[in-house]
Amino acid sequence: MSLPIKFRKMFALIMASLCLALTVEVSGQELQTLVANLKSPDVNTRRKAAKELGNRRQREAAEPLAEAIRTDSDAEVRSNALRALGLIKSFEVLPTMIDALKKDASADVRKAALLALVNLYIEKDIGFITSRRKGLNILNPFLDTDGSAIIDQNVEVNPDIIEAIAEAMRNDADEDMRIGAVRALGVLRAISATPKLVDALSIDKSVRVDVLRTFIKFGISDHGKYAIPYFNDGDAGVRSQAIEAAGLLRTLEAVPELINIYHLGEEKRGVIGTVKGTFKGLPERQKLTLRALSLIGAPKAETIFLDNIRHPDEDRRQYAYEGLARLGDKKHEEQILASYLSEKKANVKLAQAFALYKLSSNKYVIPIVEKLDSVTLDNQAYEYLFEIKPDDLYPYLRQGGMKARTKMVEVLGKTGDAKAIERLNPLLKSSDSNYVNAVNLAIERIKAREGLATKEPQQTEQTNKEEEKSEGRPRRVKKPY
Repeated sequence: MSLPIKFRKMFALIMASLCLALTVEVSGQELQTLVANLKSPDVNTRRKAAKELGNRRQREAAEPLAEAIRTDSDAEVRSNALRALGLIKSFEVLPTMIDALKKDASADVRKAALLALVNLYIEKDIGFITSRRKGLNILNPFLDTDGSAIIDQNVEVNPDIIEAIAEAMRNDADEDMRIGAVRALGVLRAISATPKLVDALSIDKSVRVDVLRTFIKFGISDHGKYAIPYFNDGDAGVRSQAIEAAGLLRTLEAVPELINIYHLGEEKRGVIGTVKGTFKGLPERQKLTLRALSLIGAPKAETIFLDNIRHPDEDRRQYAYEGLARLGDKKHEEQILASYLSEKKANVKLAQAFALYKLSSNKYVIPIVEKLDSVTLDNQAYEYLFEIKPDDLYPYLRQGGMKARTKMVEVLGKTGDAKAIERLNPLLKSSDSNYVNAVNLAIERIKAREGLATKEPQQTEQTNKEEEKSEGRPRRVKKPY
């Protein structure tokens, strides 16, 4: 004999409640066991407990983990406990985390504290902060360390954290820690630490490349002036990064010195390690300065750009056309169009399309968008998107592969305004969850930047009465909290 439907539903509800209660009880028991294991005489048990508490991200574990950081004699236990706190994101024990960064005798523990403090604000993999640099890449300053991560502009970081990390950058005895601290300031967009970064740039040779990269992350043109004194640095890596920083930051103040270096040419030949070996066997400094001048779009470099549009090296031709694009002088349009029709190298042809877009017609957005799905030219096309007007991108938001669409959405999130939100909202209906997440992130970034954060509308009794009257049915009053 089967039970009536209402009793079956009631039985199912009771069973579900019991399962939930048992789950909560088991979870609580496991937490209690792990916390107890933090004080086990066996060091391996303590290490595993600290790590597992981080994986569970239960805030109740924050204080026991902090106690382990303050008292445990094993550096690995302390490191695991710090990583756990970074995952839990508990600000209640922030003083313990900062003390570990400043005072712990183990460099590994101090590195764990550094990562934990940054992890309070970001979910991305930030292991590059304490990793050794793999090489030097000029075309992508962050490729060798995967260090492009940075928090959104609207995120406010606790000033005590910025101060502690800046202190570590200046005073830590471990070179890798000082470098890691610079990278951490970049990830946290710690623009307030600029004076201390400038001091470190002057005093500590080991952090110079990373300080310059941090200024690139900040994206403030005025910071490019700090790179100029290092254009002729004795270290090739510092010299190259300084030139690149001035270019990426569009620093007009750097143009005269860059032109001087260009005309001097290469003082000594060598190889700059890049993915494609771009600078192998070529005048290093001259090519670097050409790229920097093209990024700035310096009018005084017009002759230099024209001298390079027929250069046998395809990269120099690319930079030359990019420079002419940013000059914005329509007198070059006819010459660029003629070259566009005959150019064989794909990267140069893409640069010519970019120039023709800037000088003449938005129809040249099409070849740029098409290359967003490319394996070799996607990054070049992506960089051009930041200089394309949002209105010119909207017609292509539903074209191309998902890779291209995602890149366009990402750029609009960084450059668009309220109008862009109207164009992005329909894309939230996509069946691709990753794409929907990218669209949603772009919309939220625009709202934060434009001061359009969504607020719960406050309804008064009067407005509710009007709604009830118009709809012919009673409505609940929404309380304004």
